[in-house]
Amino acid sequence: MKKWPSIAAVVVLCLGVIIGTACGGGEEEAGVKEVKFGIGMPLSGIYSFVGIPAMHALELANEKIGEFNVAGETYRWKLLIEDNMMTGAGGVASATKLIFEDGVKLMYQAGTDPAGAAQTTCEESGVLLE
Repeated sequence: MKKWPSIAAVVVLCLGVIIGTACGGGEEEAGVKEVKFGIGMPLSGIYSFVGIPAMHALELANEKIGEFNVAGETYRWKLLIEDNMMTGAGGVASATKLIFEDGVKLMYQAGTDPAGAAQTTCEESGVLLE
């Protein structure tokens, strides 16, 4: 009867190691800082024919750039891409998520309506909108 608690403890510890290893990936390499770059572009709707290829192009460019140095510090871009549906409401929604949930300080919004609508939110939050 006293065997079961020790077996349960071993199983829980093994699961903890497995889950910790599986979820623990993505740590920054020593000395490399991630710069979160928020991007809002149309990934659904009629303008998705522009947004989806642009998203893939940005991801490819990010892989090619890799790490870069600024003033002796090593950085890497972390792209956070959201659907802005090429509308003003989509621009506000994607900007709000990128700022308040993802914590970006640098953002790009594709399209005039989304960028114009997101401008106020970005300015009030101290986020640079390109």
